[in-house]
Amino acid sequence: MKKLFYLLALLAGSMAFTSCDNHQEPHNPYPWKPTETKLNTSDSRVGSMCTADGRITTNNDEAEGILFAVDGNTGYLCSFTNIMKSTVRGRNVVWDLEGISWSSSYDTVPIGTGLYTSVYDSVAGEFEKRSEQITDGEILTDMIVADTTIESSAAARCRNYYRIHCYTNATEHNADNQFIDGRGEWYLPSAQELQALLKVKNKINNLYLDGSQPADTVVTTTYFQAIGGSRGYAYWSATEFNASCAWYRITADNDQSYLQKNFNGGGSTVSKMLVRPIRKVTLQ
Repeated sequence: MKKLFYLLALLAGSMAFTSCDNHQEPHNPYPWKPTETKLNTSDSRVGSMCTADGRITTNNDEAEGILFAVDGNTGYLCSFTNIMKSTVRGRNVVWDLEGISWSSSYDTVPIGTGLYTSVYDSVAGEFEKRSEQITDGEILTDMIVADTTIESSAAARCRNYYRIHCYTNATEHNADNQFIDGRGEWYLPSAQELQALLKVKNKINNLYLDGSQPADTVVTTTYFQAIGGSRGYAYWSATEFNASCAWYRITADNDQSYLQKNFNGGGSTVSKMLVRPIRKVTLQ
């Protein structure tokens, strides 16, 4: 299984290097890479549940998300689950992993401020960086959603997300809307925010998995789904590489690469690109 995963990861990387050539850049797979995260993932509160008003809590029923990083008095929360699709089978609600494309169209106009705007100098033989990179996924998500030239999938899904207790009973699920006020607060993490989340994924997974269910399912006691699941799935970030591609990270080793924006895994469970919404709160 481990060999299969790395084969798939290698395949994803090779797809990224070939499918995102915009014919304006030399055949260098990494003319630029996202900067490293500066978020604090070592805070003692990391891994705790947190409410929308920034209170650390042990009550799962009032928690908005799980704290994964801190920056001053700002807390970064990840959702309890990936963005998923639910289907009703008989009286039961079945929650499944959902592969999501970054954008539903292939060749879009880049936002530009989410990446280093690079111009290749043929004389010097190198890229000239023209602008600084935005590392705030909330800003990038708003720009993606607002840009009418981009048929957004991942970013828009994050903006429409709110926590739902993943009940197995259809009636209970449909009636649960206590977190609906959080809709609009969640966003697609930047490459740096995603890096911070994956730094502490093992800590968070160990805290909230009860061992009685597979990592890819929703734990019924905490309504939690493991970050990355059992096979090291990849997650989209809000950071673009160029007009056609965006950056993603593989959860097994926090490695990053880029892939065309309308990639959705071709229907294979192993190769699906997942999305984990995050949000900010002011910590009390």
